[in-house]
Amino acid sequence: MYKNNHILGLIPARGHSDEIDHLNIKELGEKPMIVYSIEQALKSKYLDRLMVSTEDTKTAEISKKYGAEVPFMRPVELSSQDATVKDVVRHTLDNIKHSFDIIVTLLPNAPFRTAEDIDNSIELLVENRYDSVVSVVEERGFFWIKRGRDYKPLTHSKDTMHRKNCTPLIGMNGGIQVVYVQNYNYNNFLGENIGFYIMKENHAMAVNSLYGLLVAERLIKLPVKLIDELRNSK
Repeated sequence: MYKNNHILGLIPARGHSDEIDHLNIKELGEKPMIVYSIEQALKSKYLDRLMVSTEDTKTAEISKKYGAEVPFMRPVELSSQDATVKDVVRHTLDNIKHSFDIIVTLLPNAPFRTAEDIDNSIELLVENRYDSVVSVVEERGFFWIKRGRDYKPLTHSKDTMHRKNCTPLIGMNGGIQVVYVQNYNYNNFLGENIGFYIMKENHAMAVNSLYGLLVAERLIKLPVKLIDELRNSK
């Protein structure tokens, strides 16, 4: 709970992926990848309950073993490639008895996200009265955008070819979505007033492929302190 808001954590975890079957429970650093999300969510100061939504029995068993609730199985039709996060959240809300004010969606393929990231996102939502908060990663570099047949500089001018002077872009990484439950009654459930929680680059990595899984396997073995020191070095 935070400021009298009852908060549900939800990890939507399909059993089957288009590229890697059972990606969410592939071994990463000697434990299933989804476990990292469960462990950090359970360390959150503000989540009142943590649930996993899945249609897969293996994923459900692992999730319950590590402390998450799986009160019901997700219908197969909500586990296809076309199913949206909104569909999954709405199904969960329709099938739980207790009411919540805020729901925090945590994708299971973001194993480096921390409890601090989760709590900071919740605080950002409530304190700033946003409709929603999403985690993003900031990228500073040379990007162009297509205008008709031509490409125009998007983040820099032709006279400023220094990366540090580029306008930073931010992109959703899918690691965290914090939304007021009432917003899920609307098509645009994120609302108009969206807050952006900028995650550290080493916290924001999402695993979407075999290559990403191999990279994550190397990173997961490095001490967090070392990674932060490398990130902050000049």
